[in-house]
Amino acid sequence: MSLHIRTLHPQVAGFGWFWRSDDGITDEIKVDRAVLLSDVYRLNPLFRVLEHGELLDLRPMEAAVQERFAIMKELAEEGITHYIAAPMGSGERY
Repeated sequence: MSLHIRTLHPQVAGFGWFWRSDDGITDEIKVDRAVLLSDVYRLNPLFRVLEHGELLDLRPMEAAVQERFAIMKELAEEGITHYIAAPMGSGERY
């Protein structure tokens, strides 16, 4: 499970927290603004959610999903079978 939050900081785009049930540990990452210009970000499913407000309901094990988002192959190899990402917010963007 993960949670991603944007910031108003001039250099930090946001933070992400990743929790895994197998070890119970939560990892935190800081996302620099430069990442928002990278192909890695633009080809990630979160780009569709954060930039376009799309709701994604994906099955990482499916070949078509892996072709659309390369990270899905990695998630499938980790045993993840379902990936849901939804935008949350007030509708306002600053």
